[in-house]
Amino acid sequence: MAATGESAFAAAAQTMYDATTDPRRRIALVPGSLHGTSLLTITAAGTVEATKAVTDFLTQVAS
Repeated sequence: MAATGESAFAAAAQTMYDATTDPRRRIALVPGSLHGTSLLTITAAGTVEATKAVTDFLTQVAS
């Protein structure tokens, strides 16, 4: 997961995603410019999308 406003991290996330062939892979590029846990803990652009991406992933792997 990366915020699109942090272009280097978003590009790195996309590169890693593209290099991985595992069908369970996921990528979440969310709006905003927050980084790390701030994507989940600070109310700003991308927080809702980041929280949904993490929740969806955890729900999937817990099943």
